[in-house]
Amino acid sequence: MCDLLTFGILREMLCDIADTMSANANLLTQLDTAIGDGDHGRNMELGFASVRQELEMLPPTTTGILLRSVGMTLVATVGGASGRGFYRGRHYGRLEKCAYAGRPCADDTGRH
Repeated sequence: MCDLLTFGILREMLCDIADTMSANANLLTQLDTAIGDGDHGRNMELGFASVRQELEMLPPTTTGILLRSVGMTLVATVGGASGRGFYRGRHYGRLEKCAYAGRPCADDTGRH
């Protein structure tokens, strides 16, 4: 187990999430069809495909900058409430705050 959330570890986690969103897009759409408009799987797949592209171009920096970039990419590519939710921090905001507050999050050099 790792005590620090580094840029590299976080980037790898987000790429894994992108793969999972792609693999499960149809299931997410089926679930959303039962309670909503049926676009969640497609939107999340497109959003995280854009995140993966952004992560491949982003030079190593801090985890906070990485999370902010992911949030901005999602809000720009994911429609509906999901994009705004990711950007406002329902999913990443706490990690970003951790990264900037110097809690057990660090960049790849170990600096907080």
